[in-house]
Amino acid sequence: GRTPFSEDVRVVPGSGGTWWEQTALAGAANREQLDVFFAPGYTAPLRLKMPSVLLVHDLSFVSHPEWFRAREGLRRRLFTKWAGMRATVILTVSEAARAEIDCVESSPHDLVAVWGAARTSEFAPGFIECWKPWRRIGAA
Repeated sequence: GRTPFSEDVRVVPGSGGTWWEQTALAGAANREQLDVFFAPGYTAPLRLKMPSVLLVHDLSFVSHPEWFRAREGLRRRLFTKWAGMRATVILTVSEAARAEIDCVESSPHDLVAVWGAARTSEFAPGFIECWKPWRRIGAA
């Protein structure tokens, strides 16, 4: 059925994944001349010609690289960092995640906004060790 947003939906053909995101999705977004691009899953096309809002749920792929296969962990670390450096705004879902993101020395943002259920301090840990996670992969 129709939704209130039916006229605003565009399907970009392809199978998804990093290559599709960086080529087909980037091209489609740029052709549409969007006002802003919302990226809800850690990464965004790096060739966007409009402001972007990046949602970074956590940095588990940095703080716990053992949870990810080597290639996937590296992909997440690199593309999340690069997308974050290009993003106009970074959103995250908790104070704990914001503290982790704020610790990243290469973050150009004065503001990383918390958006979602865990906005209050009751969800923030009492102590968060601030380290330079990107140095672990030699990308800083």
